[in-house]
This record gives sequence, structure tokens and C-alpha cells, in this order.
Amino acid sequence: MEKGIFKLAIFGLFMASLNTSAATGPYTAHIKQIQATELGNPYNTIYLDLDITDSPCSSTNSLDRLTLYSEAQYSMALAAFMSDSQVTIYGTGECYFDIERINNMQIKK
Repeated sequence: MEKGIFKLAIFGLFMASLNTSAATGPYTAHIKQIQATELGNPYNTIYLDLDITDSPCSSTNSLDRLTLYSEAQYSMALAAFMSDSQVTIYGTGECYFDIERINNMQIKK
């Protein structure tokens, strides 16, 4: 019985190690610029007034920008930009054409 529990515990630790999330952030800042191109283009980006240092794209992301992944994110970014509100953003940890993709965004007033 104890061997079974030990094996189950080892298996659980192994499975947990496979589920390592590379999500980054949070980045809390103001949006200083929005760039929009065609829908689905990786260069639909926001530029933050914050140095992004923990992104996996840091070596190529000297402009402190993140990729907007959906229309909802673009709408939120535009609202935050127009109202000069702070945003808190979590990245996915994935580089999309050398720019990290946004996973989650919140507007703070």
C-alpha cells in the first residue's frame, strides 16, 4: 500500500513539473502608444511606459511592447489609452514575431 502511495506521489510531482507556466507580469503601467494593422497581424501592439525586463522576448523587445491578441484586448487598450488609466497586463510568455502576446489585461481607474 505504501509503495502505491509513494509511486502516486512521484507521478503527481512529475505531472506538476510538466505544467510549468511561462506567463509573465504583471506589468502595471500606462499605455503610451497603440499600433494597429490588419486583423490577426502580430504587430497590433501597445507600448507601455514601463521597462519590460522579465519577458522571454526581452532581447528583441527593447520597445517595451506587447501584442494585442483579440478585438476585446484592443478595445480595452483603446479605452485605457483614451482615459489615461493604468492597465495591469499578464503576458503569455510566448514570443509572437519577437513580441510577447497579452494573456490578460485589466483597466484600473
